[in-house]
Amino acid sequence: MSKYQTINHQQLELLEREVSTKQPAKRINIVSLKLVRESSVLYKERQIKSPEDAYKLLKPFLVEADRELFVVVCL
Repeated sequence: MSKYQTINHQQLELLEREVSTKQPAKRINIVSLKLVRESSVLYKERQIKSPEDAYKLLKPFLVEADRELFVVVCL
């Protein structure tokens, strides 16, 4: 128990020393993601049974992309 108290006391001393030194505040970026339904398409095959089917469905969206896209297909 005394070993735990010693370690705890040392940690508190370090924390108090760090707070007393003046350091500039750190800027933290806040990022949010929003879902937007941009359009819909008709898929004449009606089912996706293989990775190739998914490729055929998504190819028109990905071919002309000028940046990286993250696509989720809920099956």
